[in-house]
Amino acid sequence: MQSHHELVGTQVWRTSFDHQVRLTLVAHPRLSAELVVEVPFELCSGAGEKHEIKPGEPGTLTPVLGLFMKTVASVDVTEDESLTLRFEDGWSLAARPDGDFESWSIVEL
Repeated sequence: MQSHHELVGTQVWRTSFDHQVRLTLVAHPRLSAELVVEVPFELCSGAGEKHEIKPGEPGTLTPVLGLFMKTVASVDVTEDESLTLRFEDGWSLAARPDGDFESWSIVEL
């Protein structure tokens, strides 16, 4: 993947959970990638409802299911490695850096 901006237009085709949250992002035939978030992050619904998602804590993960089939509208990565994904319907995911762990990664599939 040349740039994180290649994720614009991909859809969330799968969510999976363990001690990480994984989103499989697909735009056939040009790209398949997986976003892996390893630290707590914020998920905001299109209506503005905010959720703190904590990988590895099942009681916090339900809102992530709302991302299924949503389309990525923008990707922002700051100098400090904060990640913000915005979706076409107003939902957003924001992962901040963590001093002890890699907060997130994107792997092309």
